[in-house]
Amino acid sequence: MEAWVKVSVIIPVYNVEKYLGDCLDSLLLQTLREIEIICVDDGATDSSPRILDEYARKDSRLKVIHQKNAGAGAARNQGVAQARGEYIGFVDSDDVVYPTMYEELYRKASSSRADMVITGEVETAAGDPIQFPIENFKKASKVLELDRFNAVDYPSIIKNVFLWNRIYRRTFWLEHRFQIPEGRRFAEDLLICTQTSVLAERIGYVRGPLYWYRNERENSLSDTLAKSSKKLDYITAVKETKKFLQATGKYPVFQQDFLVFATHLFAMLQSKIADYDHFYEFFSGMERLLDEYDLNALEKTWIRDAYPHVLHTLKHKNFRTHYCKNRIRSILHIK
Repeated sequence: MEAWVKVSVIIPVYNVEKYLGDCLDSLLLQTLREIEIICVDDGATDSSPRILDEYARKDSRLKVIHQKNAGAGAARNQGVAQARGEYIGFVDSDDVVYPTMYEELYRKASSSRADMVITGEVETAAGDPIQFPIENFKKASKVLELDRFNAVDYPSIIKNVFLWNRIYRRTFWLEHRFQIPEGRRFAEDLLICTQTSVLAERIGYVRGPLYWYRNERENSLSDTLAKSSKKLDYITAVKETKKFLQATGKYPVFQQDFLVFATHLFAMLQSKIADYDHFYEFFSGMERLLDEYDLNALEKTWIRDAYPHVLHTLKHKNFRTHYCKNRIRSILHIK
């Protein structure tokens, strides 16, 4: 008879030999012993596959799946298909988790019978914690202190779009047939995190930090966007997410938080694009997503003061002028 697994931790692995050992050690040292660690080797070409096999020989809780390169989304989906745990979680293969992370998340999940449990603060390699945006702190504090809540109680949760700072009840995931988008290098978390947050009837919260995010990685988010042919993954993800929210009939509840998150991320990323054709395609794609109703809603948020040039461009479609100003700012190192 197989041992009861409380949490299955799924790790997509691709060419991370430098950091992989630290990640695996942090998981094997978890105070929650009833875990399985499912590592999906996504066709890595460095020593990562060998490292995985060596760890698997030493600890039976670690399982390795070798597959041809298909991307992180496909690797995560493969891991979910093999998972046996009551709950599932995801870790990036160059990050590290605190020893008590899964014990604390699982304890909260069990006591509140939650579909999902999330931690709201993440430590970074640079030493600065990521604290997820909370516009109305008093309201958020009251909600997050509840034994459990849902996304309607706390709409700002949809701005927390990282798979690795949470666990999901596996039957909840399977009942809704969730699938992480495949074939993308960017923004693959956005849709799935929104879907799971909105559809979860019971959400639990645990104070962090419990996760250590290596934000000094090579191929950072902005570098990937600037160099990759997958630049429009972001636009695709935002479009799919908006369509999902509208289909639930709850878009008005989440509209402001969704728009603030999307525009804030967009404003940070568009300044990294050096080529005008890509800039135009990226910006016009964003413009098509936001109707007058959305733009008017943004005018009532802090986005209006933080990124007035972005809102002006989206309204008036003067892309070339905005592109030229962006390039000048970049050359002169002006924010």
